[in-house]
Amino acid sequence: MNSQDLNSYYFDFEDVNISCRKPSDTSGYHVQFDNAIMRRPLPKRNDLAGFSVIEGYSYSDIEYKDYNVGDKFLVHSTTWFLYPKKEKGRAYNHIEIVLKDSLPKGNYYNFSFLAGNYKSFMYKPSSYGIKFSDKRILKSTPQATMSEPNLLFSFKNENELEYFNSLVYAENDIKYIYMGIFKEDSLLVNKTHYDPRLLRAITRGKIDSFPDTRPTRLIIDNIKIQKLQKKAKMFSDLYFGFDKYQTNSTQSKNSLKKIANYLSANPDYNIFIYGYTDDIGTVKYNQKLSLKRANFIKNKLIKLGVNRDKIMTYGKGINKSKNTTDKLSRKVSFTIFE
Repeated sequence: MNSQDLNSYYFDFEDVNISCRKPSDTSGYHVQFDNAIMRRPLPKRNDLAGFSVIEGYSYSDIEYKDYNVGDKFLVHSTTWFLYPKKEKGRAYNHIEIVLKDSLPKGNYYNFSFLAGNYKSFMYKPSSYGIKFSDKRILKSTPQATMSEPNLLFSFKNENELEYFNSLVYAENDIKYIYMGIFKEDSLLVNKTHYDPRLLRAITRGKIDSFPDTRPTRLIIDNIKIQKLQKKAKMFSDLYFGFDKYQTNSTQSKNSLKKIANYLSANPDYNIFIYGYTDDIGTVKYNQKLSLKRANFIKNKLIKLGVNRDKIMTYGKGINKSKNTTDKLSRKVSFTIFE
């Protein structure tokens, strides 16, 4: 099933139109939804393994625990070997999602999905990245990696589905979404537990022929991007000393307890924490300081029991608001979204 309203998209692969063209057709393999298309980015090369929709979850492939999944899922070969054999090297395969209607800029969105590593593969990606764009991105070569992801998720498990979730602010319209490995973290990790016997003989033979390629394969499901609704300002700003990013004042402790209690009573809500500084010092230094302030408050809320996936921090740098003082600029502010 897939669905869309004016503020969200959801893909779970249960009822999709799968098109696999002949190799001579440069449009290649793609998955057609009512409201989006999933395909390989340009430039394309038809002898590179990319992704496919497969029916039938199996514990021989992955541990999917208690997640609410159906019978179909997306298989993503994030790294693969090149053909023919004389062309040694590694291919980084990405998925390009083209939305029918762009999600408008200037809004906050929640992006989530399920992902896990195949049991039968020796390696797993250290990170899996997501990149949003208002324009189509052209890779330098079909097998090249991409750069500058908006989100990077790290795998905690080797062979289990994991739920990944993050909040994002859209500085531009979102028309294209890219998923895969990015050069900011392209490390491939040797897994402790894997079973190559679960691979088809033909796949195992190919992998054995290219030991340096380190092929990786993931299962992806339940991709969702949803606009968040902003709540009225509910909590007061917290202030810091000059050049400080920590605060343990009585006011801050009491305020953070109130925020934690509120979020515990409303577990579907999200909180954005914005850090600011005065205008003393360089722009670069103050940007880092403002983020440190926001992250300090985030860690305090986590210790108070707030789900870390519900917290997003931003370092806004120098406070450019008018009619304020240096003292009142050294702060963090809060926004709640539902």
